[in-house]
Amino acid sequence: MYDAPTARNMLQDNVRGSALFEPYPGNRDVLYNILMGGWPCAGKSVAVIGTLCPWIEAALIWSGATSVTTVEYNVLNILPAVSEMYNWTSIHYDSFVESPAKFDVIATFSSIEHAGLGRYGDPVDPVADFAAMESIRSHLAPGGFVLWGAPVGRDALVWNAHRVYGPLRLPQLLRGFRAVAWYGSFTYTREDLCHNGFQPWLILVKTELLEDNEAETAAVHASIMSCPKL
Repeated sequence: MYDAPTARNMLQDNVRGSALFEPYPGNRDVLYNILMGGWPCAGKSVAVIGTLCPWIEAALIWSGATSVTTVEYNVLNILPAVSEMYNWTSIHYDSFVESPAKFDVIATFSSIEHAGLGRYGDPVDPVADFAAMESIRSHLAPGGFVLWGAPVGRDALVWNAHRVYGPLRLPQLLRGFRAVAWYGSFTYTREDLCHNGFQPWLILVKTELLEDNEAETAAVHASIMSCPKL
């Protein structure tokens, strides 16, 4: 339950970099660099797809986002006073999919790779990660961008924990987007297939889909390879 004291402590711990609110060591600092650099979220409406610990939400609230909506199968219990104070709410994933709402920014980190594997109570579906990215694309407002992070390396499915996205699946997953920045070490190949600690942040913008699927996949791959590595 997120009452006022819990929410205040959450924000304070996140800003200080407390281990309690940094479940992915180092990634909080990268996110702050993104928000204070070329991709600010101040004055923007933001949806966060997938949350066990709302460290991303804390950073977004701190950065001045106009509103933050957590999208989860397990909806967060955010008390009305906290929602009013920070304009932070939580909705079920199905409600997000069905809603016509558009967001200026959509953030997802260490979530998409679990979609459809049943690990967090969601229905088993081998292409649920593709469906999730299509839904993100349809809910992104014109001129908006996506803050995206997931395990990247050599393509692998680690049942039923997570996927690792490599040169085969990642360009297909990101169809309809182009990568414009990559924060973190860059590689498409890793030996430790079961390791999900290498999760860079990608900045994605929405584009028109090319009619030819192979051409679209190649264009996504080219954007990943050529975008600045920061």
